[in-house]
Amino acid sequence: MLWEIPSVALGAGIMAAGLLLYNYHVFGSPLDYGYHYTVMPVKFAYQYLGQVNSAGQSIPIKIITDNLKNVPQALITGFPILIIGVVAFFVVMYFKFFHKKDQPNGYWNSLRDELPWDRLLALIGWFLSVYVLYMMYEFTAEYLNEAASFFRYARYYLPGLFPVAIVAALVVARLPKKFCIPLVAAIVVAGVVLYFQVALNPHA
Repeated sequence: MLWEIPSVALGAGIMAAGLLLYNYHVFGSPLDYGYHYTVMPVKFAYQYLGQVNSAGQSIPIKIITDNLKNVPQALITGFPILIIGVVAFFVVMYFKFFHKKDQPNGYWNSLRDELPWDRLLALIGWFLSVYVLYMMYEFTAEYLNEAASFFRYARYYLPGLFPVAIVAALVVARLPKKFCIPLVAAIVVAGVVLYFQVALNPHA
C-alpha cells in the first residue's frame, strides 16, 4: 500500500504543477484563477458564515434551502439513476449490517463482502464531497431557478455519479432478468431522449 503513495503523489503533482504554471502565466500568480474575475455569484455558503442579507435572512441557510428547493427535481430528471442509487445504497447497508458471517453467502448476501467497508466508505465520501459541496453553491441557488433545465445544474453534480453507478450496478445486477433488462433499457432510452432534447433545442 505504501509503495502506491509516491506514484499517486507524482501523478497528482504533475497535474497540480501544470495548473499552477497555467495560473501564473495567465493571471500572474499560481494561486490566482479565473473565478476571481467573474461577476457571477460563485461563492459557497460557508464563505458567508455569520452574514445576513437585506431581509435579515442568514445567507448560508438561504443558499442551502434554495438549492434544496430547486436542484433535486432537476437532477432526478437528468440523472434518474439517482433514484436507483439511493435505494441500492440502503440495500447494500442492510446486508452490511444484518448479514452475519455464519449465514449462507447467497447471491444477495454476498453484497456484504463484494463491497468492503473501505471501498464503500470511499464511495460514500466521493458522493458526499460532490453533492454536499454543490448544495452550498451560490450560483445554482441565486442565478438558476425552478424553471432552469437540469443540464444547467448537471455539470456540477456529474462527478458524483460514479459511486452511484457502482452501487446501483451491484444491486441491479442481482435482480431477475425480467426486471433488470427492462430497467436498464428504460434508463438507456430516457438518456437518449434527454440527450436529443438538449442537443436539438436551440434555446438550450
